[in-house]
Amino acid sequence: MNFAAHISTILFPQEKSYAEGPLKNLVPTELFGLYVFVQPTDVDNACAEWMRRPGAEGETCRNLGGETINGRSTVKYELSCYGELCRLWIDRSLHALVKRETKWNSTELRNIQEGPQLPGLFEVPVGYSRKNIGGSIRPSRPQ
Repeated sequence: MNFAAHISTILFPQEKSYAEGPLKNLVPTELFGLYVFVQPTDVDNACAEWMRRPGAEGETCRNLGGETINGRSTVKYELSCYGELCRLWIDRSLHALVKRETKWNSTELRNIQEGPQLPGLFEVPVGYSRKNIGGSIRPSRPQ
């Protein structure tokens, strides 16, 4: 995540491809599956932003209040994801998703260290091609 440039990049090494965001064309359910693209402008009122997206009709979102995750101040949200409830924790300082729980799995960022980064960390490797991932995200369910 390159906060200075407001761009998120996901690499797919097996395919030698990448996707960049923010992806404005993703519906909310797809967006929440892409960890690095959940960056609300207003951390305390993210539902208003998320539910304005095309495809949000019939979806639910509610702010459950503040919570500390790994020493970070966050706002916890409960949303409808693929017909089930999921929970997202958005870091107040970073405006980024730091924890996600769904029926199928959970993920969490730990040991976050803020500071200047080398510009090369945000360069796509030579030989990678751009990939369009809109509409192709599916929930990961246990086998």
